[in-house]
Amino acid sequence: MLLAEVAGTAMCCEFLLYSCITDAGDAQLLGGIAQRVAARTRGWVFIEFEVEPSAEVYGQLNRTGRGIRFDGDAYLDAAAMAAWMAHPDYHFVK
Repeated sequence: MLLAEVAGTAMCCEFLLYSCITDAGDAQLLGGIAQRVAARTRGWVFIEFEVEPSAEVYGQLNRTGRGIRFDGDAYLDAAAMAAWMAHPDYHFVK
């Protein structure tokens, strides 16, 4: 699995936390939950972007943490997720 190769460790189990929002104001709350789960488990957050961020934004996320582009979406570690949440273009689809 690509994610295991980049993380440098075997992924022994996987759990998915799906969240769907109807109010854009909930994006920070749900993004924060996903970021904290990733931090506690040394896991990753899968982000489906409405609009894919620019290469500059990806660079910023990778300077802070680690992100992996995947078919127009991304996997972000906890540090990169925190940086994404602080970015003015931040959005959270699920």
